[in-house]
Amino acid sequence: MAINANTSPVLKTLQIGAISAGDIVFVYDDSARGLDKIKQLINVTGQRILAAVRKEERLSLQLRTPQYSHVMLGMDGGLIIHADGKKVAIEVISDALTHGTNYDASHFQIYRHNDITKENADQIVKSAMRYYNQEYSFFSYFNNTKVGDTTQFCSRLIAHAYRSVGIPLTSLADNKVLPVDLYLACQSDNWKNVSAEFVQEPPPSNILNEFPPIEISGRGPISLSDFLIITDELVDKSARIDKRIMEEIYANTRKILRNEILLTKCVSALLDVVNLISDEPHWLDEEVAARVVNALKNLKELLAFSLLTKEQFLQVEALYYTNEDQTDISQYAGDPTPLAICEMRVARMKAGFYCDLLLAEIGLLTIDAHRTKDGEFAQFKLVKSKYACDFANAVEPINNLEPYENEESLFEWVECERDRARWRTTFRSIIRVISK
Repeated sequence: MAINANTSPVLKTLQIGAISAGDIVFVYDDSARGLDKIKQLINVTGQRILAAVRKEERLSLQLRTPQYSHVMLGMDGGLIIHADGKKVAIEVISDALTHGTNYDASHFQIYRHNDITKENADQIVKSAMRYYNQEYSFFSYFNNTKVGDTTQFCSRLIAHAYRSVGIPLTSLADNKVLPVDLYLACQSDNWKNVSAEFVQEPPPSNILNEFPPIEISGRGPISLSDFLIITDELVDKSARIDKRIMEEIYANTRKILRNEILLTKCVSALLDVVNLISDEPHWLDEEVAARVVNALKNLKELLAFSLLTKEQFLQVEALYYTNEDQTDISQYAGDPTPLAICEMRVARMKAGFYCDLLLAEIGLLTIDAHRTKDGEFAQFKLVKSKYACDFANAVEPINNLEPYENEESLFEWVECERDRARWRTTFRSIIRVISK
């Protein structure tokens, strides 16, 4: 028969700053009423039944353990991260424990690994943070996890975070770990119950009265009781600022990723338009004409870029790799990895370069078509004369074409052979018009 989890002292003042990265917080909210109380009882009872009928590491229904319904992970600075029933969220621990100010209503225990290093603790939090804002789902307990599954439930999140740094808390798969499994793991000699560090009894009234006022710069003397209140408020405020910063970092990361994807789509769409106009130049409008002018103004640089060796291009490509340690692990689960994002940027750069190359070809063929009477590029005569004049004015003389005579040396850095052949064909067309 399970027993109630009321082993922690009654809270007078909750010391939120005592939480450390990697701490495991077990919760049983005794303030729940009505439907919430029923859900909580189902949670606790369901855990015991699931643990008793599973194939591995079965737990007897007779095993006496506290009835913890939820588990959270400490993050330092008064914050915790947990799968709260809706999503993976960050909260100030005082909010997560009580959802109010009645500290007596929440029973909890907090365990800390005795030998965990600061580096490991930070990595544990980082692993949990990858799932920030991901959807909560307990269905994965009943199924094998699938590639791309980013859902979490409370104990799975913590089991995963610890396993990711080489400290497995149980032999069970992460999606099979229940809060009771984590609680039992924390009963080993490697763990210490640090719950008492989070509780501060108010000082006796005689000490509060006898303690001399404390001088605070800019505020004058204040009493010990006021000093303690102000200190607690500052710690709480700091925690809430840190929480807000983490939320903003996540939101900004999402915006940057969306922008990366939109930019890639824009370049791809522009390339489609330019390819269409290359085949049917009568569609050329003022906006595309402006892009043609810009490409022609930079024609010398475009031509020179074709001569880069693979090694030289890698130096250009390296500019897109902003982190020294590019890994195959994304900052947030379900997102492209840093390496994939950099590869997307490089692919976008290549597509943008080829787009400019095509635009330059369109401009030069238009100029040639309007200057000659032969019908080789007759379709480009359909481009407005005004545009042809603008294109001609944008082109600067290129006197030395000798470096471009060896076609095999062009675009060595274009890895796909078919793409390289297409680029060289476009380049050859440009050179032919320039050399006339």
